[in-house]
Amino acid sequence: MRKKSLLLVLGGLLGMASLHAQLYTIEAENYSAMSGVQTEPCSEGGLNVGWIDAGDWMAYNSINFPTSGTYRIEYRVASINGGTLSSDLNAGSIQLGQVTIPATGGWQNWTTVSQTVTINAGTYNFGIYAVTGGWNINWFKIYQQTSSSSLLWSDEFNGTSLDANKWVYEVGGGGWGNNELQYYQSGTANTTVSNGTLKIIAKKQSVGGYQYTSARIKTQGKYSVQYGNIQGRMRVPMGQGLWPAFWMLGNNITSVGWPACGEIDIMEHVNSESNVYGTIHWDAGGHASYSGSYATTPQNWHVYSINWSSNNIRWYVDGVQYHVANIQNSINSTEEFHRPFFFILNLAVGGNWPGAPNGTTPFPATFEIDYVRVYSADMSLNDKVATEVATPTSAAEFAVSLYPNPASNGFVQVKLSNRIDNTTKVSLIDMQGRLVWSGSFAGDDFRISTDQLTPGYYNVLITNGSNTIARKLQIQ
Repeated sequence: MRKKSLLLVLGGLLGMASLHAQLYTIEAENYSAMSGVQTEPCSEGGLNVGWIDAGDWMAYNSINFPTSGTYRIEYRVASINGGTLSSDLNAGSIQLGQVTIPATGGWQNWTTVSQTVTINAGTYNFGIYAVTGGWNINWFKIYQQTSSSSLLWSDEFNGTSLDANKWVYEVGGGGWGNNELQYYQSGTANTTVSNGTLKIIAKKQSVGGYQYTSARIKTQGKYSVQYGNIQGRMRVPMGQGLWPAFWMLGNNITSVGWPACGEIDIMEHVNSESNVYGTIHWDAGGHASYSGSYATTPQNWHVYSINWSSNNIRWYVDGVQYHVANIQNSINSTEEFHRPFFFILNLAVGGNWPGAPNGTTPFPATFEIDYVRVYSADMSLNDKVATEVATPTSAAEFAVSLYPNPASNGFVQVKLSNRIDNTTKVSLIDMQGRLVWSGSFAGDDFRISTDQLTPGYYNVLITNGSNTIARKLQIQ
């Protein structure tokens, strides 16, 4: 057990959270109260909670469980020797059960464990208790399992090799229609599975007349889906000429070709941009496309998802919607999106969009995927979101992005979506829970000076109307 000091912190500033209709992620360090734990930099970005001994605990206030029923709670954990946690509601008055934490081989070797619980509708203070110590926690997720949204297919990448029953490799060069520069290989040359994640690795390596190698895998012939809630948790490499993607093509591509088969890009990223992109491509008497973007920290872990129904396709980052495409009644010749599609994961090098790599591009570059999951499309959620987006009323729709993050140029830009009031209050809180700065701003886009702040990690609380969102910020 690592040596630590005992610390007790009570307060509500960092415990504000609301449960998304399907999935919500809560960073472990955003507790409302705790005993005995400390925070530290995390290999997955930001901070994790560590230095956990038996009897330590964390509480997260005012977590809303909107309906009575079954919930899945996932925990991102790491441990050298393993351990046990338990979860509860309202300071232990309702016990939810214990979860075994496996030995992952290191304090920063992360894996995901879960429990399924039944909870009555209501707002509770959620607690995590260390039955035994010796483990770290990065985040936890609460997922509402409803009759209208059930798990259809998944790959958690918990084995030691790619599952050949779910994926096939695409091999070769030729530019792949985009003047890409890599040669895709099969096997472990550019693809590994370890510590609960899939790694697709691009290398500067001469093979088959190409100067770069990488991997591209797909579920074609193994699994396809028509409509659903499709999710992937992943982080991407940053660098000139790198092009990771999580996307879908229509099953009929071999008979009708592209773009008549249709394409749904759940997540694309290029170079070192802060934006990720969601796009559809189709044939409307010629190639047509419709794209949206979202500013985030792509090098860190995020859940990228779509909710695809017969009416529309909606794109999300960490449960926040940023783009929607209307496909109802095949409007604008979008009949392609009413047929089955298969999945693709790849890391391209070069191409028309990102351009070629240069001397600053970090090779090998790794595109890391924690899981891919498919749930039945929640039609009731789809209709509800369509109504609420027009009149934002909840924190689930109020969205915030901070950039650059880490902030190294003396400022951070704040961009808001779906604000209710013209005035927004921003508070910066250090890792000891101290308020170090606060201010009020008008409009959707404003800049905060960081010149006077000590380098390190901060929690940023952004309040607009009755909505409050917490974000992590690193100042270099």
